[in-house]
Amino acid sequence: MKEKQKLSEWVRRIQQGDREAVEPLIERFKPKINHLSHLLGYDGAETDLILWLLTAIKRYDFSDKREEKDKE
Repeated sequence: MKEKQKLSEWVRRIQQGDREAVEPLIERFKPKINHLSHLLGYDGAETDLILWLLTAIKRYDFSDKREEKDKE
């Protein structure tokens, strides 16, 4: 049985170009994506939300988190 990966691990894999990490991450957020898509109520909302999620992941900077951890 596969061990469940942490969200940060999925994000790092996607940022490093691992396309195989995209689908499991989207599946993890699928209930929230579906809910928000329904609230937005337009054709293509689900696709827009997935694109937004992937864009946000690519822009996420882990260096800030590492610096905060180093200060503790």
